[in-house]
Amino acid sequence: MNLLESQASKQTVLDMYCAASNGDFAKALSFMSDDIAIVEPPYLPYGGTYRGKAEFLQLLEKIEEHLVLATTKMESIVAEGDTVFVCLEIGDRKTGKLLQLVERSIVHDGKIVEIKLFYFDAGAMIEAGLKARA
Repeated sequence: MNLLESQASKQTVLDMYCAASNGDFAKALSFMSDDIAIVEPPYLPYGGTYRGKAEFLQLLEKIEEHLVLATTKMESIVAEGDTVFVCLEIGDRKTGKLLQLVERSIVHDGKIVEIKLFYFDAGAMIEAGLKARA
């Protein structure tokens, strides 16, 4: 384990979240590689893999239909080498409940190259995904 790499990776992800939480998506994008991959669970209404910054911005629009991004709260962040885990809470637009999730980010050369999401209890999101596919 490289402590300096862990700290640098953690700082990159923190900086991205801080920029995004302040509504500065241009700055948030500056912490991502041009070919970033965002992997959303397949059961979500917007499930799949999104590549590049343009697709990331399109994904945010889809997410906002179901979740209230402005309610996002970072609970904790842990880094090991190039891998950073962030525990989050975010409001479900339909139910108003807070959903818990973890995002795993991979950082290479100071840029986030992948973000993969894991939901704790995605029952409402699964239901919305089933309805979207029907």
